[in-house]
Amino acid sequence: MDRVEGLNEREDFVADQPPSTSPEATRAEIARMLRELLGIERPIDPGHDLARDLQLDSVGLLTIVVELERVYAIELREDDAQQVRTVSDLASLVDRRVAEKSAGGGEP
Repeated sequence: MDRVEGLNEREDFVADQPPSTSPEATRAEIARMLRELLGIERPIDPGHDLARDLQLDSVGLLTIVVELERVYAIELREDDAQQVRTVSDLASLVDRRVAEKSAGGGEP
């Protein structure tokens, strides 16, 4: 449970200035979250499958989704999960949701 409690320790990092949303920056942010929140110590490649390669279970995936929503002030929907398999897929989805929100097409 310590990992989930760590979500609240970074509240100062959110709101006004979410991280940059280039594909590389978003992948780096996801890798940081995987290391800090879930304790994954191995190198994280864009092509890594979240479940198969990184061994994320439903709790791990939920932890990352909640943190992404908080940090980027976006909403990831259940139907988004169908198109996400890899770190790169997840980064692309986050970038797309941030762009939609910036264009006025998304709700936080």
